[in-house]
Amino acid sequence: MLRSIEARGSIETAKRVRGYILAILKRGHAKAIIPLEPVLSVQYLVSALKPTPSVTRQPAMTRVRDLLELQQAADQSTASNMIKLASRLLSLTVVRVGALCMARWSDFEGIDWGRCTNPNLNPIWRIPASGMNRQRRNKENPEFDHLVPLSRQAIETLRAVRRLTGDFEFVFTSRRSCRAPMTDAALSSLYKRIKAGRYQNRMVPRGWRSAFPTILNERAALEGREGDRLSIDMALGHLPIGLSASEWTYNRAKYTRPRAPLFQAWADLISEGCP
Repeated sequence: MLRSIEARGSIETAKRVRGYILAILKRGHAKAIIPLEPVLSVQYLVSALKPTPSVTRQPAMTRVRDLLELQQAADQSTASNMIKLASRLLSLTVVRVGALCMARWSDFEGIDWGRCTNPNLNPIWRIPASGMNRQRRNKENPEFDHLVPLSRQAIETLRAVRRLTGDFEFVFTSRRSCRAPMTDAALSSLYKRIKAGRYQNRMVPRGWRSAFPTILNERAALEGREGDRLSIDMALGHLPIGLSASEWTYNRAKYTRPRAPLFQAWADLISEGCP
């Protein structure tokens, strides 16, 4: 069974499936349902599986002009409005695609949904640590939540989505069920399909996380603001190496405010001319 998964190129999936099988067999042995031999057999299978291929960089465009053209192409595509808005919010917040798909309306703070004209008070998207790339011991610690300051354009995008899914738990819902989240395949398909495949192998949804630091770090260097680098890294949710939970809390509080104008500047760059 694992060989058949390997044969289609899903090496990591084969290893995860082996892990699931091993966990089931270990439980069966602990309950005296099965002997130890099959547990050991599956445990040793790891050395018989193909090695994980070396990681290659995913394609990303890093010129503002190209990103603006991509935004316009997505807007003009035949995709559903919800997928278009998901792409727009992803570009504005540069979160991981999984975090976008699992976003809940309860994760957003400081937005008055009732009145569009009301000024918003420090609007943020609080992504739980459990949904971030954190060490296991930190995933249940709210001190490691990722805070994304929301630009004016991001709030406008969320208001548009709210008219579609505001009565449901998830911001972006599945086509099959309004109670399930959208899958990342929906966005990947959009980027492969628009403009007759023009962006295939040039840009993937995750590419926004490469475009953001590349463009903003170059901008900071030209303007003599080398200190922006830490804020840019933290904007991506990268946890500084060696910080304790208390130190991370301090840094999070210290750099959330500088990150707000950073996200607004980014939104202005990649939204120029977009409706």
